[in-house]
Amino acid sequence: RFAEVLTHDLRSPLNAAEAQVEILRSEATGGEEWLNRLEGVHDRMADIVDDVRTLVSGDRHVGDPEPIDLNGAVEDTWAATVDCDTDADLVVDGDLGTVAADSKRLCRLLENLFDNAIRHGGEGVTVTVSALSDGDGIAVADDGPGIPADARERVFEYGYTTANAGTGFGLNIVAAAADAHGWDVTVTDAADGGARFEIAGMDPVGPAIEG
Repeated sequence: RFAEVLTHDLRSPLNAAEAQVEILRSEATGGEEWLNRLEGVHDRMADIVDDVRTLVSGDRHVGDPEPIDLNGAVEDTWAATVDCDTDADLVVDGDLGTVAADSKRLCRLLENLFDNAIRHGGEGVTVTVSALSDGDGIAVADDGPGIPADARERVFEYGYTTANAGTGFGLNIVAAAADAHGWDVTVTDAADGGARFEIAGMDPVGPAIEG
C-alpha cells in the first residue's frame, strides 16, 4: 500500500516537471544540452515509478492462466517493445510450444529480458529465443558481453544493475513473474558469450485458443 501511494504521489510532480521542460524547450534559445539531461533524469524517474508499480501490483500466484502460443507471444512482445530504429535482431529458433500463462505477466517477463539484452548488448545485439532441450521451457540468449559468474546470483535482486540507464528492477520483475507461474529462472553463459536466461517449469499444454 505504501509503494502504491508513493508511486502515485511521485507521478503528478513528475508529469509537471516534464511539462515544464517542454515549455522551456519551446521558448529557450539555448541550453539544449541541459534540457536533454533533465529530460533523461525524468525518463529514469518514470521508469523507476513504473517498475515499482509493476512489482507491487503483481499477484504472487497466477490464478487463471490461459494457453498461449510462445512463438506468437515472443514475436508480438518484441515488435511492441523494441524500437524499430535500432539494429537489434530477434531469432526465434524453432517451435517454442504452448504454455498456460497469464498473458500480461508473460509479456512483461519477455519485455524485460529483451530490454536487458539491448541495454547491455547494445542496439546491434542479436537475441535468440529457443526451447530448452527437455521441452519444459525456453531460453532467451544474446550475443552481448554476458554476466560475470560472481554477479549472477545478484542480478535478480531489487535495485541491482550494472547499466547506467537501468532501474535495477527489470530482472527482479522477470523473477517475480516466473515465480508467480511456478517457473524457475536462471542465468548462465550463451553460446556466443553473452547472457542466457533459462525459464524452466513451463509445462506444455494443448494448442492456444484462437480469437
